[in-house]
This record gives sequence, structure tokens and C-alpha cells, in this order.
Amino acid sequence: MSRIFLSYVGLLSLGWNVAWGANETSGIYTSPGYPSPFPSYSTQNTRIELPGTNTTVFLHFEKLDLRSTSSSNPALLRVYDGTSSSSEKIAEFTGNTVSFDVESTTNNMYLTFSSNSYPGAAGSGVYATYTTVNNHYNLSDGTGSISTPNYPNPYPDSEVIHWTIRQPTYAFTRVEIHDFETEECCDSLSVRNGPTSSSAELQLLAGDNGYTPFTFMSTEKAIFLRFISNGFSSFRYILGGSSGEVKSLNFPSNYTTYLAEQWVITVPFTNMSVLLEFKSFDTELGDLLTIRNGDRDTSPIVGQYSGSQLPPIYISSANKLFVSFVSRDGATNRGIFATYLAVYRSDYTTTTQAPICTEDGVYRIPFPGFCEKYYQCVNYHAYEQSCAPGMFFDPAMSECNFADLVDCPWFTTFPTTEPSVCPPDGIEFIPIPGHSTSTGCLNGTLFNPVTRRCEPAENVECEIICPEEGVVNVPKPGSCVEYVMCAEGTPIPQRCPDGTLFDPIDLRCKPADEVVCQ
Repeated sequence: MSRIFLSYVGLLSLGWNVAWGANETSGIYTSPGYPSPFPSYSTQNTRIELPGTNTTVFLHFEKLDLRSTSSSNPALLRVYDGTSSSSEKIAEFTGNTVSFDVESTTNNMYLTFSSNSYPGAAGSGVYATYTTVNNHYNLSDGTGSISTPNYPNPYPDSEVIHWTIRQPTYAFTRVEIHDFETEECCDSLSVRNGPTSSSAELQLLAGDNGYTPFTFMSTEKAIFLRFISNGFSSFRYILGGSSGEVKSLNFPSNYTTYLAEQWVITVPFTNMSVLLEFKSFDTELGDLLTIRNGDRDTSPIVGQYSGSQLPPIYISSANKLFVSFVSRDGATNRGIFATYLAVYRSDYTTTTQAPICTEDGVYRIPFPGFCEKYYQCVNYHAYEQSCAPGMFFDPAMSECNFADLVDCPWFTTFPTTEPSVCPPDGIEFIPIPGHSTSTGCLNGTLFNPVTRRCEPAENVECEIICPEEGVVNVPKPGSCVEYVMCAEGTPIPQRCPDGTLFDPIDLRCKPADEVVCQ
């Protein structure tokens, strides 16, 4: 059974409560020529008319960039509350203005787009979704309750309802949820700290996850609630750890129409960044992937993609990254699949331009003069990287390999230091002929620091000792899916996502068919 019931009350100090149900008829609005930059002297007038005389139109921008090739002559987008440009203007955007959601007061909205003699700058364009709002209730009676249609019976499909609760005398609002049960896949309630859908989001609720009893506190005199049932199928994923994956619904099968997905990625420490690498990208033109440098849907956009060209690797400037994907009606494709990895930011802050990296794309090349280093090339930029101890970069494999298996022109002698514990990173090193001190063990044995010889793994207590500085992943002996992330001397147990194994050479989770695990 799906239903919601809640109450609200105005307070002179923090406090509030809520309930809801929803439906929407949806569509897409784009600028001329999108996803390419808009042409010069382009004009586009669009009237949006949605069913129902008591409904309203809700417009949400996924991308809004009206810059032209002349900084002083941007394009202009106006939004009118009615059927033509003679209706009341409710929004105007130009240049690279920060966008906000726009809602009409009737079931009609009119948009005018115009550019001058200058075409759009690289990356410019407009992509927005519009939906029907079945009812928008404006409440200002201090205390009351709201619920979804037909409560306590299940609410109907295809409902979109907005509530704006304003406190005429009180400073804050408390919302208490008394009963909450929705379809987790497709229905949601958004609670905003302010009077509009552009206000800061306090919570996005879906499913039946123990929200009752639950209390929200606003810090404003108004609060906004938006309920959707079977409009856009909305999913929000909160991801953490040192690695993981981002994939669209049903991947590798086709995603669904009217799909809205969000991934909020946070890696463990503030001195780390998120490295996002796409493995597969196959979407219909007009279905939009957006990457933002932060953890919110208002964070700065660093890239937007549609079609089938694989996006480049992205490295966040902090330890958070926000990814969203929106599909519309019509055909659908396989969608997106990407992996993310926590990386030490200092390793990616100093880059070198060509001629070191002479081709576009993502690949690795040797670091001249050093066997244990290499360059990670990302779109002509070179990032200095280092192999794990006891390993050299192998140009033939384009990855790190055991040192004695690599023909390195800069090699002079193998290191002869003996590990202080069964090797600190748990890797089973190959012994190096000609040296009296062992640097590793064969055939599944580990170095025992007590007897100072190689013994069967079950006879050795292997303590993983992390270096005092830096961040590095190390294998966990005896496991192909578990590993330890060492962060500034602290060991943090980790586990690879389903379908992947930990690669002791690359020191990261990779698809299982790409890893040799013993």
C-alpha cells in the first residue's frame, strides 16, 4: 500500500511536518541545434500546454549556458506565465546566469529564445525538463496537515503535487511525518528549506525506509514540498569507499524512458579526489549525462554528454563528485557504465603538456629514466604515477608488472632491502636471483619476519603496516575481492563491487575477466 500523511506547525524556534502524492506529464525543452552550440540569428518560440485546467507547468534546467562567441552579446531566454509573450514574464536568463526552477500559475508556459549575430560558445546550450503539476497548494494557516490523494488508501498513479507552507508570524516550520510508504523506484517526496523548488533540499524521501515517525526542521519561514508518482522514475544513489561503479538503470540492457538518476560520490578523505572513468557510454541524443564538481545538483558543471562518444576521465578538485542522467521519451540505448577510484590529489595536481602525451585519449607511457614510474596520459596531459614496491612499468602491457619480468632500459640493480613484515602490502613477490637477501616468496608462500624465511601462508601472521604519509591500496592476503586502503598511516578495509576483483598490479578493482587472482 502506498500512502503518506503528515502534519506541520509554525514555531518561533526550529520545527515542522509533511505528507504527499504525485503525477506528471513530462517533456524536454532544448535550445536550437542542441546538443551543438546554438547558431547565430536563431529564434525559437515554444508554447507548452499540458492537460488539465487546474494544473501548472514546472520547468527544471539541467543545463543553461547562453554564452556566445562574443562575451558582450549572449543569447536570451525568457519565460512567460501564459500562452504568449504578452503574458506576464516570470523569468529571464542570459549569458552564464545561474538557473532556477520556474513554475507557471496555469497549464500554459511560453518560452522565447533568441541569439544575435554571434553563434553559441563551445559548450553552450539549454536542456530542461518540464512536467505537469496536478495541484499546487499555498498554505499559511500556521498549523495543519497534508496527505496524498485518497489517504489512507493508496494514492493514484501520475500525480505531481506541490505544497508551499508559509508562516505568517512564526520564524520556523516543523514537519512531522506520521505515515510514509511509496514505490521506491518511481515515487519521491522532496523537502526544501524555503518557498520554492530552487530552495536548498533538506531531504529526498522514497520507499518505506523507516521515515515514520520523523521530524524535519526548517530554518526559514517557508518550506516547499514536491511529490511525484510515476512521472520521471527517480533514483538517487549515495556512494562512498575508495572505489565503486556508476551505471544506468538496467545496464547492460536498455534504460527506461523518463528516467532521472543521480549519483553522489564521496571518497573518504578531504585530501583525496574522485577519478571517474567511463567504460561504456551509449545514449540517445537528447538523453543527458551531467558531471558536477561537488555533491549537489547546483555544483559547477564540468561536463555534459549525449550520444555514443566515450567521455574523458574526470578528476574532481575535492573529494566529492555529482553525476546525473536524464532520459526522455522515444528510443533508449544501453546507457552508461563508469568506475570511480579514490586518488591522492597531490599525484594529479602537477601535469605536463605535450609533447610527452602526443595523442588524445587515456593511456600510459614510460617515465624516462625511471623503471618504477610512468605517465598517465589524459587528453594530452601527463600525470606522474608510481608502481607498487617491487614492480616496474611494463610498456608491453601498459601497466605495472613484477620487476624481474620487465625489460627496463634504465634498470641498474634490483633493491636488496628485506621486508620487515610478510611483505607489508601482502603481495607475493618473486625472489631475485643473485641476491643473498630475499625480496619475496614463490608458490603462495609469505615472508615470515620471525623465522626470516618463506613459509606457507597459513603459518604466517601477516600484519599490514601502512606508510605514515600518502594514500595507497594494498591487497589483502587470501582474498581476491577484499583489500586495504592505507590513508595517512591508517588501514581501512575495503571490498570491490560485485563483478570486479582487486588487481595486485594496478592496485585497484577491475572487471573480473581482466584480473588474474590466485
